[in-house]
Amino acid sequence: MNIHENYEVEYWSKELGISPEKLREVVKEAGTTAEAVREYLKNKSYHHEPENM
Repeated sequence: MNIHENYEVEYWSKELGISPEKLREVVKEAGTTAEAVREYLKNKSYHHEPENM
């Protein structure tokens, strides 16, 4: 995942059900592979959670 490419950020944030900002944070923590990001989200319970309003 290249967080410097807007089209990738848009695709992956929709695919994973998280905001672009959260995706950037997770990639910084977990790494750039889809597997690492998914595992991080699974362990942190961020996957498909609605954002607080």
